Amino acid sequence: MSYRFDATVWDGKRRWPHGAWEWNSAMPVSHFDLTMLRGLARYLIANHNPTKALIGDISRYSVGAGLEAFAASGDDAWDAAANEFFAWWAAVCDITGRLHFHDIQRLACEAMSGDGEAFVLKELGRNGFPFLKFLKAHAIGAAGAPDEKDPAFVNGVWLSKHERATHYRVLLADGEHYDAPAPTVLHLAEVSDPDAWRHITPLAASIADLLDLKETTGHEKLAVKIHAAIAAVLKGKGMDSAEKVFGAGGFGDDDDEDAAPPAPAPAKEVTVDNMLSGTIPTLGDGQELQTWENRRAGGPIFGPYSEFILRGHCAAEGVPIEFLWNPQTVGGAPARFVVAKAGRRFAIRQSYLNRALVAPCWRYAIAWAIKTKRLPLTQHWRRCIVQGPALVTVDAGRESANDRADLAAGLTTMAELYGERGIRQWANHVTQWAREKRYQIDELARQGLTLEQAAQLDAIAMARGESDRISLNHQIRSPY
Repeated sequence: MSYRFDATVWDGKRRWPHGAWEWNSAMPVSHFDLTMLRGLARYLIANHNPTKALIGDISRYSVGAGLEAFAASGDDAWDAAANEFFAWWAAVCDITGRLHFHDIQRLACEAMSGDGEAFVLKELGRNGFPFLKFLKAHAIGAAGAPDEKDPAFVNGVWLSKHERATHYRVLLADGEHYDAPAPTVLHLAEVSDPDAWRHITPLAASIADLLDLKETTGHEKLAVKIHAAIAAVLKGKGMDSAEKVFGAGGFGDDDDEDAAPPAPAPAKEVTVDNMLSGTIPTLGDGQELQTWENRRAGGPIFGPYSEFILRGHCAAEGVPIEFLWNPQTVGGAPARFVVAKAGRRFAIRQSYLNRALVAPCWRYAIAWAIKTKRLPLTQHWRRCIVQGPALVTVDAGRESANDRADLAAGLTTMAELYGERGIRQWANHVTQWAREKRYQIDELARQGLTLEQAAQLDAIAMARGESDRISLNHQIRSPY
């Protein structure tokens, strides 16, 4: 069956979609588009819990407590010294003195999911110390200067004739600005348009649907409030304003026979305030007090409607909705598929941050340490490995057994095994294991026991413990 071109011809009955043109993708990303979409995305992150939770999960499982860099030069002594220096530098690297290097990683990951991009500036202190400065997307842009009319200036980025970034215009809080050289700026974004120098938020495709969902949720909440506020309906003809609905208006002193009769109470409307526990209302002829029943058609539709919107929103971010919301609806093989798909998304973000943020900052800090003689020069000082958080899994027991089998067969390494569990310094654990074994051997020698005797005692103790457990199970009987 051949493809029919005439089936795709625009019939003119519908409005042409905005932006449905083929052109250089750097052209339509205007300053207005970037500002508007960032503002809407930040509004949703601040006011829409599912959106905030989704972005938080991407950061939480991609960065976790922080991506750690470790030296891999091959010189063990130099690697240990470099790791110690970098750990110290990570705690003081922020030029404002407020953020740890791990905080910068987390903020960058969240900004990439929210704004679509983030910037980290490499700035030297008075003594040449290598500081970092984290900037959100709005801090790079146009300042209204006359030179910004130059075609080489695109949304805060100065380009060469080969369309290579040469400088970034940094906007300061006092209204001033300066141009930072491109080599000192880390522009962090998951690039979707190769010819675009500024990147829109990944939430752009979902913003309209999410705003509609938020508005619908507000209407639904109002309907629930109305339904909860109406306790009953008084059906029948209207009541005389002089009629008493709930009991007598007042009571005099029963002991005082000369007391004046109580004044008639003002008429009361049938309200929730008047309906106290045990109250029996007095109704007029032809009136009936009925309970309120909600017959709204929109109520049962709201759940599937909201799930449809959120499912598409999560799919656009690459995270299944079951990972974010209501995970108990899946189990078995579907649960493993959900975790594997989400894990692949986190691995992609983590890999990008490793090569675009952590590794450049490693070279930035270590180069200064070598220049100032805090570290000696070694051949492969630029090399480092980055350790992330533990992998997400739903089969920890089975996977642990497989990992031990792979390690025994030589199919994996200690570094990989400990890394998947989120343990960064695997060598320290191996050293601690050796220390414990040495302590056991020394203690056995002090007690006059050999390793063979200790092994026999362990076997006897294990057998006795199993026998005691079986005997105890036979003795205990359930009272039910």
